[in-house]
Amino acid sequence: MNENSETELSIADLKTMVREWVHIDNQIRGINRQLAEFRNNKKKLSATLVNVMRENKLGQFDLKDGQIMYVKKNVKKPINQKQLLNILANYFQGNEEKATEMSTYIMSNREETVKESIKRVVVNTVPDDSS
Repeated sequence: MNENSETELSIADLKTMVREWVHIDNQIRGINRQLAEFRNNKKKLSATLVNVMRENKLGQFDLKDGQIMYVKKNVKKPINQKQLLNILANYFQGNEEKATEMSTYIMSNREETVKESIKRVVVNTVPDDSS
């Protein structure tokens, strides 16, 4: 084989690679479903714990291996195009034309990156590990 050996795969090698990729993808999908369930359950429990801790003015729960702490902080929301236009209109004291021009300029000059990947489109919802 020469330097292009990665692209010079036999049909059998390619089929083997695709089967392995699909098998791994199926495993990842199953684990992601489990993670989603765990995250959903944790989110519900967290909401309840936050309410209990806030209402009872509890700052923390001590555990064997650490603490669960009640934390309150202010977080700025991400800016979308509509919010940006409203902020700029306010800044330009109601001058909608300037605000729209500035908003369009900002949105059209954002940095873009190219990411390459492969994507699997699943026809049925039941994973098939036999592929």
